[in-house]
Amino acid sequence: MSSAYYYLTEDEKDSVGWLGGNAPVWFDGKRDLVDEPGCHYGFYCTFQLKETGRSLSIFLPESFDRLLDDNIYPNCSIKAFAHPTQEESANDHFRLMPEKPKAGERLTGYQKRFDYSRPVLKKVFIAPCAEKPEDDAAFLTIGDDIFYVQNENYYREALIKDGYEIWGYINEDGYYPLARETELIHGNMPLSFGAMYLYKKGGEIIAGYWQYS
Repeated sequence: MSSAYYYLTEDEKDSVGWLGGNAPVWFDGKRDLVDEPGCHYGFYCTFQLKETGRSLSIFLPESFDRLLDDNIYPNCSIKAFAHPTQEESANDHFRLMPEKPKAGERLTGYQKRFDYSRPVLKKVFIAPCAEKPEDDAAFLTIGDDIFYVQNENYYREALIKDGYEIWGYINEDGYYPLARETELIHGNMPLSFGAMYLYKKGGEIIAGYWQYS
């Protein structure tokens, strides 16, 4: 299977979606679909699915403990939703924000520099690239050209058993070189400089697991 590669850009022209910012309008009024009791979710990215004419939007739990504890199928806490392609909402309920410190938590010097009123990600666009450049990692790869941070079978055994196949992956290395040219990330990288792996069965696409080095 050949692969398609997508990169981050500040230019909206020819883009198929965006990283950061607000969720698509389709999620207005759908807080109960995305959020969970005691766990708020933040919008990560959305991009068009060429084969269906729809889009896939991905949300991360604001709690890093939840993200870390539930990192693998069938309990992967990252949520992916296929939905009609729509524009960005003006509603910022799902804007991905830094996790606020717990009461009485002792902060590191690094944490003290965070502005907890600022989103984790500046909004940028996701655009296709005709071929894979040698020097820069793609942000999104759809196809079988997959780099595994940890190439261990136990991550995918349950997925394969249930009929899922690898569909693509999102690589935080793909924030660069844009992250060196603009203040793309405020605070910690959402996946600790890692990657999430997307699996497909029939018309369903899910986040199977995520890894970090």
